Parts: sequence; C-alpha cells; structure tokens
Amino acid sequence: MFDRKVELIYTAAMKLSYTQDKQFPQTHLKFNVLLDECLRTLFPNEEYILDNLKNITRKDKSYTVSYNKGYLAYHTCDTNWLAKYLEMAYNHLQSLKTTRLNPQEQTALTKKIPFSYIRNYVETSPKFDALRSQYEQKLVGAYIQLTQDNKKDDFFTKSIVKIADAQHPQYERLLRDRFVAAMQHLGMDKFRAETGIELNAHLWRDNARFQTFLNNFRKYDMRNLTGSKGLMARYYPSVWAMLVNMGEQLYEKWSQLAEYNYYQQHRRIIDQLGTANSHMLISEDKAAKLEKEVESMQFSFECMLFKATQKIEQITNKTQNGIEK
Repeated sequence: MFDRKVELIYTAAMKLSYTQDKQFPQTHLKFNVLLDECLRTLFPNEEYILDNLKNITRKDKSYTVSYNKGYLAYHTCDTNWLAKYLEMAYNHLQSLKTTRLNPQEQTALTKKIPFSYIRNYVETSPKFDALRSQYEQKLVGAYIQLTQDNKKDDFFTKSIVKIADAQHPQYERLLRDRFVAAMQHLGMDKFRAETGIELNAHLWRDNARFQTFLNNFRKYDMRNLTGSKGLMARYYPSVWAMLVNMGEQLYEKWSQLAEYNYYQQHRRIIDQLGTANSHMLISEDKAAKLEKEVESMQFSFECMLFKATQKIEQITNKTQNGIEK
C-alpha cells in the first residue's frame, strides 16, 4: 500500500515537472514575440534624433521618470529605464490592439508581462541590442553634425569653446574628445560612444584633419597666401601655384602620418570594428621614414610661406602708400 502511494506521488510530480518544462519555454517565446513587436516604434529615426539633440539641455538629464523617446538619449545604457520605456510601449501597443474588441476578446488577447521579464529581455535580447546599437550610432552621428556648427551652442559645448578648439593645432583630438565626453554626459559608455565615432568617421575626420593641418601654420596668413582669391593668387600667380602644389604634397604625406598615429591611439576599437586602412597599418620603419619626410617637407613649405609673406607685406605697403598719396 505504501509503495503504491509513493508511485502515485512520483507519477504526479513527473507530470507536473513535464508540464512546467514544456510550458516555460513556450511562455518565454510568446513574451519575446510580443516584445519584439514593440521594437519598430521604440527607437526614433535620424531626423528626430537630430532635432531632439538641438533642443535638449543639461537639465533634462534630471528627469529620470519621464519614459518617452524625448529622453531616450540620456538612457541608452540604463537597463531599468529602458525596461520601463519598453513596458509602456508594450502596454500602449496592446491597448491599440484591443480598442475594437469586446471585453471577453480583450481579456483573451491582453497578456501581462512581468517587469522582471521585460528587464531581462532588455539585458539579453540580441534584437533589442542590435536596434539600440543602431540608435546609438545615429545619436553619435547627429551630435557630430551638431557640434561642428561653431556658430551655435549645443547641450554640451558653448560656441566660444568650439571656435577656440577649431583654431587649436590639436583640433582633431579635441573634437574627438568632445564627442566622447558629450556621449558620456548622456549616459553612454565609452566603448559604445567610440564605436559610433569610428562608424561615423566620414562625418568629421577628413574636415577636422585638414583644419588641424592648417592650424599648424596659424602664424601665417594662409587665406592670402594659398587662397584662390588671396593676394598671392592675384599678384604672384606663379608663386601662388608653387605654394598650393607644395601644400598639397605636404598634406598628403602629413595626413598619412596622422592616420598612422591615430590608429596607434585608437587601435583597440578600430581593430574590433575592422575599419583600419592601409595608412594605419604601415610598419614602424615606414612610419619613421614618413615622419622624417614630413619634417623635411614642412620645413621647406614654411620657408616658402615666409618668403611669400614678405611679398604680401610689400604689396600691402605699396597699396597703403598709394592711398596716402
């Protein structure tokens, strides 16, 4: 009799275990499908992101219980906030689905998902993480565009700082550091910020590098010396052509060396993304040789600039004397 009771208890336990084991993954699969449906409306497009960044302020970061896309930029790495944001999006989507149904149908369709499960989904879902990463890349790209407008303040940097940075001989480095700092201010971790910076390199690096190059010669009046509408082009076109040609040759070499040095500083993230180019991957010996070439060419170029400057001074003096007479 006792053995029979033990057998019945064991059989019942096995049935319960079997049912739970079968139902648990099915329930989770249904929850995942329901939450996946919300993702298409969770992350805004590039146009909205750019407009939003133009209007947010540092104070907005303190509004931690406002769960809407206007504050998403501040919470891309905040799991609890993202889970609450997703929960509200899910509830909204469910309410839209049940609007035209009768009460019984509404009850059958509506499925309550525990917050703990939504939070786990945010932490582990590859689909969620992929879309969040895309959003972060667009966010970084939008800020890159926004902060290069030196005439306007943005949520992180004043116009006066932008103007000063744009004249600095290390402008490229300062600008990249600003991108990272601004994203960290929003709450994004450094790795994700740098990922966005490298994937959006086409939006900033060429322009910043050329400006950095020009800043190395800021003691010279480059607009009049090498500008197509400057005094050299007007009064000494042959000398102007030589200056422009020499400047272009120097910049080509200088830029190649800058690429190599940039890679040395940021190779970890560049290697992970696989975005290194041929100039970044030259050997140490070639880099040393290139550095000597750049130094020699830069010395020659500065000598040309100095002589050309004297010619401009002569033109200026003649013009002023002509006016005085």
